[in-house]
Amino acid sequence: MTTNNIKTFGFKAFLVTQFCGALNDNIFKLSVSFLILAELSNWKYGNTLYYIAQAVFFLPFVILSPYAGFLADRYSKSTIFIVTKIAELILMAVALFFLVQGYIIPLVVLIFCMGLQSTVFGPCKYGILPEILEPKFLAKGNGYVELWTYTAILLGTIIAPQLITFGISSRLYIGLTVVAIAAFGMVLSFRVPKTKVSGI
Repeated sequence: MTTNNIKTFGFKAFLVTQFCGALNDNIFKLSVSFLILAELSNWKYGNTLYYIAQAVFFLPFVILSPYAGFLADRYSKSTIFIVTKIAELILMAVALFFLVQGYIIPLVVLIFCMGLQSTVFGPCKYGILPEILEPKFLAKGNGYVELWTYTAILLGTIIAPQLITFGISSRLYIGLTVVAIAAFGMVLSFRVPKTKVSGI
């Protein structure tokens, strides 16, 4: 087990990795929701699809969070970090394709997949702290996680509406943005301190 303090590059890489994930979740979910409102407002099921897009992101949290916690104990949390960030990049690359092609329904499915990815990532985000920080740094470490998580949520709510303002190019800009953020987060996930299996 690796113990360290909050000033190390490994902990900073962890913070930025989880920041990128929260930022991407919000930019993607909100951007797709805005696209539904902008492009499907005259479709009789447009409003229904909008609410579905809001709900499906949280569905995996409600159903699968305990199983995600089991995985966090069954496997190395640093390994799960890397795997989930690779999955995020793949999902966002697929999203870029559907955005450029002009499809909406597959994007709602991808919102669900991003929720699933975040569900698996969540227990590791908090569970890894005792494994990479000395006990005296745990409270401050949790504070930094909360700070950067809610900063990411705030920025996501600011950035998403701006991406919609580019008219016909909005879909491309949304796709390139979420792919770039996912790629950056994935690269940094490899610098998160390595951890061992913590449970059974």
